[in-house]
Amino acid sequence: MRQFVEETIRPRIQFDGGDIRFVEYDGEQLVVSMEADCSRCPAVGRIKTWLEKQIASSLDIQCTVVQKLKKPYYWA
Repeated sequence: MRQFVEETIRPRIQFDGGDIRFVEYDGEQLVVSMEADCSRCPAVGRIKTWLEKQIASSLDIQCTVVQKLKKPYYWA
């Protein structure tokens, strides 16, 4: 799962100015950190749904994605 997120999903997110980092996967739940432009994007909920669909279609795994938003350094 880490490899899929880092090598397949991350470049697509980075193309739009965001970033995603693998945090953990327990077999049922994937936890990712949404960074850069993703941390303040109102469409971050759609990214979660898109990511779940990508995992299901590419890896044939059903899991729930949990997003942790990393605040930019200038948000105190």
